[in-house]
Parts: sequence; C-alpha cells; structure tokens
Amino acid sequence: MYRTVGGGDSGDLVATCCNLGVAHPPGYPLHTILGAIFVRAIPYGSPAFRVNLLSALSASIAAGFLFSVSNLLLRTKIVQSSASKHGDDELDCSRFVSAWSAFSFAFSPLVWTYATHAEVFAMNNMFVAVLLFLHLRFALTKDPKDAQTAAMVIGLGLSNQHTIMFYALPIVSMNIKKEPGLLLRPRLFLSLCFWGLVGLLPYAYLVVAAAHPPLGSWGATDSMEGLIRHVLRSEYGTFRLYSGDDQQVQTNLTNFLVKFGWELLQQTHYVGVLLAVVGFFYLFTGGKKNVRDKDKTDSAARCEHVVAKELLYLLSFYLLVFGSLSNLPDKSQMHLGVLKRFWMQANLVVSVFIGVGVCAVMKRIDQWRSKFVAPLVIAAAAVQVGLYYDDMDRSTSDVIEKYGRAFLQEMPNNSKLIVQGDVNCHVIRYLQACQQIRPDIVYLDQVLMNFPWYDEKQAKILKEKHVIFPGTKFGGPPTVKLEKHEYTWEKFLKVNVKKSKQEWFNCGGWHFYDQMPGEGPAGWSRVKVNFGLCSLIWKDDWKMSNETLHSIAEQAIKARRALDFDLPAPTDYPEEAWEHHIAGQTWMKRDEFGRQMIGLWEGGRVRKALQAAVDEYRDIVEKCNWPGRPATILRFYGLALSYYAGVLQEEKKTREALETQKQSLATFKRYLVLAPHDRDRKVIEDHIEKAEAALQGSKKSE
Repeated sequence: MYRTVGGGDSGDLVATCCNLGVAHPPGYPLHTILGAIFVRAIPYGSPAFRVNLLSALSASIAAGFLFSVSNLLLRTKIVQSSASKHGDDELDCSRFVSAWSAFSFAFSPLVWTYATHAEVFAMNNMFVAVLLFLHLRFALTKDPKDAQTAAMVIGLGLSNQHTIMFYALPIVSMNIKKEPGLLLRPRLFLSLCFWGLVGLLPYAYLVVAAAHPPLGSWGATDSMEGLIRHVLRSEYGTFRLYSGDDQQVQTNLTNFLVKFGWELLQQTHYVGVLLAVVGFFYLFTGGKKNVRDKDKTDSAARCEHVVAKELLYLLSFYLLVFGSLSNLPDKSQMHLGVLKRFWMQANLVVSVFIGVGVCAVMKRIDQWRSKFVAPLVIAAAAVQVGLYYDDMDRSTSDVIEKYGRAFLQEMPNNSKLIVQGDVNCHVIRYLQACQQIRPDIVYLDQVLMNFPWYDEKQAKILKEKHVIFPGTKFGGPPTVKLEKHEYTWEKFLKVNVKKSKQEWFNCGGWHFYDQMPGEGPAGWSRVKVNFGLCSLIWKDDWKMSNETLHSIAEQAIKARRALDFDLPAPTDYPEEAWEHHIAGQTWMKRDEFGRQMIGLWEGGRVRKALQAAVDEYRDIVEKCNWPGRPATILRFYGLALSYYAGVLQEEKKTREALETQKQSLATFKRYLVLAPHDRDRKVIEDHIEKAEAALQGSKKSE
C-alpha cells in the first residue's frame, strides 16, 4: 500500500478529507466523511496513508462479502442436493471454494491496484458485494429486513459512486417482479424509500461544505441548482466518464467488450474464465434439473436456477449499458487504465461463477473433501499473491509526492501557478491542504476556471491573494465570441503579470490552446524558460536585459534541482500507471530545460546557462532509458558541447576544449545515425567536416 499520495484522483480526494471541501463531481461525500475520520482518528502515517487504509479496509470487506455470496450459494446447492456422498465435508468445502472465489477477486492485479491508495472504487466494490449478498439472501428468505438493508446500502453506495446504480436498478426491478405482493405493500414500500433516503444523507455534507469552501473545492453545492448539477455530474456529462475536448462521441461497444474480455482472460490466466463458464452452467442446468424433479421442488432448488440467470443478467446489463455510455478517447494506455477500473464491478460476478466452477470440477472428479480442497485453495492464493506481489507492492512508491514537491519547493516566494492536468492540480492541492507545504504559493486550476460557479466560490478566495479577474467568467477558447463579463487568458495575463515581478508560472500547458499553433495565449507563448516542472510567464515583446537573463538563468537552475528525484524505470510500472506517465513527463521537462539553457546562452551568452545545458544533457544521455526517447536529445547535447568547446578555447583551456569538441562530434554522428532524414543533415555534416579538419590542424601544430 502507498505510504503517501497516489496518482489520478487520489490527491483531490485526500485533500478534500483534510480541508473538508467538496471533491470533483459527484462529490463523493461518503468517502470524504469516512476519509476525514480516518485522517483525524489514526495517529500514524501521512494523511494520504490514513485515507489509503480506508481503501484497503473496503477492499477486504468486499472480499469478505464475496466469500459470503459464494458460500451461501454453494451451501444452498449442497443442502438441496440428495446426491451428496460426503455431506458434512461438502459443507466445509463450500467455505474453501468460496475463499477461492474471494481470493481470485481480491488478489487480481486490477482490484489490488485500487486497494493500495485513496480512490472510491474499493468502497464501491464493497457496497456492490454487500448488495449481491443481500439480494441472494432475500431470494432465499424473503425477509423484509434484507430488503430494507439493501435499500440503505444502495443509498450509501450512491453516496460514494454512481456505478452501483447499474446493479441496483436491475436488482430492484427483478425483486419487484418476483415479489410484488411483498415489496409493494404500502408500509414496506415506504420503509424501503425511507432507508434509501437514509443512505443518501451523506449528500447533505455537500451543502454544508460549500458554504465556506477552501481553495480547490468544487461547485456551488449550497444551492439546489448547484447541488443537482454537481451530483448529476452535469459539467462532465451525466453518466459520462470524460469531459475533454477529445472525448469519443460515438462509443464502440464491441471494442469495449473485447477489451474487457481480453483483460479478464489475462487477469485470470484463462483458467478463471473457463471456470466461470462452468460455474454458470453448473448453477443453471443443475437448478433447472432439480426443479423438474418432483421430489426436489423446494425453494432452494428453484433459487439456484434463478440466481444463475439473474447474475448473468446483472453482468450483461452492466457491461452493455456502461459500455454504451463510455466516451473515453481510445488513444492511449492512460485512458485505457482509467477505463479498466470500472471493470471491477463486473469482475465481482465473474468471481462468484469462478468459485461455483471450482465446486463443479471438484464434484466431477469425486474428490469433494476438505482435505483436498483446503490445500488447493491455499496453494492457488499463494501462487496468485506470489505472481503479482512485486508488481503490486507500493510501500516504497513516493514518485507522485516527489513530483508534486517539484512544483513547489524551489519556486520563488509568493509565486502564482496557473496549472493544468489532473495529477498536477491534485498533488499540489494535497501537499498544501494536508502537509502545509509552501502555503505562500497560489495555484489556479484551469479546469475549475471554466465553470460558472468559479467566480462566486473560488475567485473571491484568490482575490484576497492579489489575483485580479478582469471579468466574472472565463470565456473559453479564443475563437469564441465573448460576452462583456467574460475574459480570455490574454486579458487575464495583461492585468496580472508584471515585468518587474517574475512570479507567475504556467504548469502543464494552457487549457484550450493544446491543439493550437503557438500552444499558448497570443503574445505570451514565444518566450519559455523552465522553472522545474513549470515555465515562467513572459510577454513576447518584453525585452530581457543582460542582468534579467542572468537572474532568470540563476533562478531556473535553482528550480531545476527539484527534478533530482529518482524516476522509475520503464518496466517498474505498467503504461497506464500515473508513475509511468510522470516519469515520461519529467524526462521531457529536463530536455526542455536543456534547450532553454542553450537559448539563454545564444541570446545573452549566460555562461552558467551553457554549463547547465551540458550537465543536463550529459545526465539525460547517461541515465534516460525511456522508450521513445527523442533522438533530438543527442542533437542538442552535441550543440551544447560545441558551444562549450568554444568557450573553453576562449578561456585558453585548449586540451579541455579539444576533448569537448571530440565529444560533440561523436554525439552529432550518433544523432545522424538515429535521424538520417533530418532536414538539417547537410548543415550538421558540414559542421562535422569542418570541425574534424580543425582538429587535424591542431594535432599537426602540436
């Protein structure tokens, strides 16, 4: 389990638990309330670690109820079967086989991943598992208390995450269809509605929290309109996963199902899928046969046949409906990783079938005894843990927190950051809200600035920190016609950024400009100087004096030290992991820093900048083994060495200059091998030829 903050939404969720704000839609109030209790009640570890424990506990409870679902189902089948030769042993074995079902789910890589850090998915798995258990028990007992408890569980589940609705709707409809005389009795029906509303009570927290929101808090949930908009995720698109400009407009359901099936095959090593199929047919055909037998027409026999169909219906309903609503762009492993986490809910049902499938196989080979099953289950769990433990162990992973600190720790005092990107905003929010790191720095989340409630709820906090808003609403893309009260980035920067105060920085790019030429607001995007993971915001027509160039170079070199943290190797994390993404981004920023130091040398002959460029590229070439590392790294390294050789020559350090020039030429030659079609190839070859001729002349003169 992570000892600190994880990636994705983890930083936002933990920060909300610390400062009691409102998380991104739909607010996740139950997770916030429980996480806030964990943060304040547990005396050990970082705030993130304490909320991570909530995920681990939720995942454990989910596995426990999955065991109960499988055990109840198997015991029902065993009790109603008169063909048993080993009665008591079979009852004992049902527990071990149910444990197999729970283990296969809990220790699958996908489920394990979301049990290690603060996210809402482990808790969602817990509520879905409880709901499946109550559904099965109600089918057997018809006890109204189970229905009432299930109603409250559905409400609590919706207070955590909405995807439980895709199980709740079919379960409610199936039970009303089966038991209309019981569930639609006025008194019981009203009690079910009451307990459902009790489960939804955590949403009242959103109303209270929005009255005095901290920086980074979402929405205007203290009004009815704002609350409904936030809970229904209207700003993302209700029941939509993604709100980006590149969202997939038309979902490819077939592609979604194929990806789910392939992932399931890999996570269960093919055997699990085969056992799940066997388990379904074992329940379906066995129950059907027993129902037709006049001597075995009890409710238990009918139950297993019906439950088999209902579980398959739940699985199908979830995959088809959710797959149809999914609008994530199908373009990267990162987006696939986001999509995968919603497959865990389907895997709960698959795991039940896996347990039943093991039972069927054991009965077929007539070795249905606990002394055989127990060692087999223990061995299977040990093998699964052994296979994945090294990959899933996050106890020493602190890449996300170090990445967040790199935004803050070397920045000038009272800096102001304009930030884009979920992981960037969330980790900064966590470090400031939970660990009080660099509270003097002000950050503006570009995504939040797009929403109509921002001026009322967030801008007024920032105005107290000397941020000026030239309107009441951010106007969006520069191609859109603005209303009088709206403003653009150009207007915002004009009234805030002063040449005399180098305090404004952009981190993660500019919203709405990502796909446009210039990649930034007009008049503000040509001059770029990296400060760690951010870039100094500088107007294109401002002149940089030699003194300013030296000052900026010195500050940038100081900020660059924040990137000196250990980056994971490409094989340490899967491509969809945030750590993998962050490592790639950090190497890219280091490359940009090297280029910009070369630019400072070319523009103002800032010697310390040239030295920094040489050192930076030497370190990148030696250490960066990232896939897709651009060959241009070698080109700029060769250029920096060539410039540096000239400086050494001017300083009368002839021997060092010759050695540096040789390194430069060797680097350029390596580059041309990797980039044979470079448009400046002829220029580089001419440079190599002239430099080698000069080196030969130097040898002769010696």
